[in-house]
Amino acid sequence: MNHSMSLAAEPFEMLKNGSKLLELRLFDEKRRAVSFGDVITFSKLPDRSESVRVKVTGLLKARTFDEITRIVDPSCLGYPKAEPALLAEKMREYYSSEEEAAEGVLGIKMCLLDRKTSAALSLS
Repeated sequence: MNHSMSLAAEPFEMLKNGSKLLELRLFDEKRRAVSFGDVITFSKLPDRSESVRVKVTGLLKARTFDEITRIVDPSCLGYPKAEPALLAEKMREYYSSEEEAAEGVLGIKMCLLDRKTSAALSLS
């Protein structure tokens, strides 16, 4: 199955250069559809002018960002020297504590399908 997701510029660049191997998200309805072996196309925000494709190589489920950041190597998230609490707080820039408590969280392990990025198609 193929999925589309967006990433802020900094994590997108880390994914593109191979230093980010794990993406954290809410375990919401959209992410419940993600399975081992699926392909995800990540588009770079704000304008989605670049994209990169990855293959899902594993899934980690947890109740909170605090829990998941304590069990993963921070270098997999692209931040080799970051403390787990800082990484969890960084995720709360995107998701509220209420969403986190209601949905749980998901770590998506991935590998790049290619190191080339593609320009997004223009619909104009």
